[in-house]
Amino acid sequence: MDPSQTSCAKSAGFNTDATGIKSTDRRKNENFKWSDPIFQTQWETEFLNASYQPAYFICACWIIAIVAPIEGLHHIYGEFDEVGGLISWRIVNYAFNFIAASICFVTATAYSFRWKGMEIFCVKHYDSACAINLIVVNLGFIYGSLVKEIRRSKFQVDGADHIRLDIDYSGYLPLRTCVDSNPSKTWSGESLTIKAVGCNHVMLAGWVFGNLITFSLLPPVFQMHPRPAALVSCISSCSMLAGLLYGGMRDAWTLSSTLALYAASGLGSAYLCHVLKLSAREYFATVKNIQLLSLKNRALLHAFIPKNVMSQLLLQPAAPNSPGGAATGGTAAESILEAAMDNIVVMFCSLQPQAELRAAMSEDTLALMNAVFSDFDDAVERAGMFKYQHVAEWYIVACPRAARPFD
Repeated sequence: MDPSQTSCAKSAGFNTDATGIKSTDRRKNENFKWSDPIFQTQWETEFLNASYQPAYFICACWIIAIVAPIEGLHHIYGEFDEVGGLISWRIVNYAFNFIAASICFVTATAYSFRWKGMEIFCVKHYDSACAINLIVVNLGFIYGSLVKEIRRSKFQVDGADHIRLDIDYSGYLPLRTCVDSNPSKTWSGESLTIKAVGCNHVMLAGWVFGNLITFSLLPPVFQMHPRPAALVSCISSCSMLAGLLYGGMRDAWTLSSTLALYAASGLGSAYLCHVLKLSAREYFATVKNIQLLSLKNRALLHAFIPKNVMSQLLLQPAAPNSPGGAATGGTAAESILEAAMDNIVVMFCSLQPQAELRAAMSEDTLALMNAVFSDFDDAVERAGMFKYQHVAEWYIVACPRAARPFD
């Protein structure tokens, strides 16, 4: 650093060392710690588009749209579930299969084929679509199990005469009673095709309850936001409570433990969605901040090196025989910077008298220099010249040929 510049910097109130770096900045750099990036609200739309990945959701919708009606038709017209009642009861029992399949089919079609004008709508309402489909599927399992339990109480199960199940709807709340006179026959597995053992409630059978738990864990897989995921859990838990009560379940321990497990899985899934979204937002904010810093650094670099020169430095292939060529992995910057230029002008301007300015460096003096240099900037831009830089009271201007030697 030039001694005159050092003295000028000191007179301006800056503490510098021999390297020309302000010691206050050096201390800041030594104590610098990276802080978590802040997610800006104006990035929300861009973040939604970047995080929109409906592949798993589409796959699940297609599976439900295909499997649910096949299962319904199979039980209605094919292999009976051994619960009594006419075909009308079986149609009522599996009606929700076709409702869920229809909704899933429409959703899967809309998200798979991306009709013109639907892309923005699908992205904006992705969480709502996931929530609606999950609620409908959960209601399908609960509804089907409840109707099958009612059928068991009315018509009993073929081949299970030792089990007497009854649901009394005369009271304020239905009351379910069941007597199994031959438990050994029940557990031998001779009549377990309805997937409920003996007097166990169909809704609490392993197959049904296991599917409900599985569907409650899908929101993180679908990358839903936490609020819709929590809403799905609350609605499904309330539906299960209503189904158990209407099915005559009165045992407090069974009700509380079942709902606690089901709600815990659903709310835990919503919390996992919250954690994943926070992580995704932090990562997105980090990328955006890096992009913004890169633009600022490039703008600062262009203040010293013209854009066309910088583009040539970045795009120029390496020269094998040059010191910075292929052998060292560098670029052939030397060949660019050695371009011949005739009749160029570089003008150095300085405020006078320099000695008095440096001696009387104050806030007013700095304001005066800032005003003068701002006027210089406007004049240089109007004339089509190139401002190289200004150092202390010196202002350096180059002609367009020097600023754009490769045009």
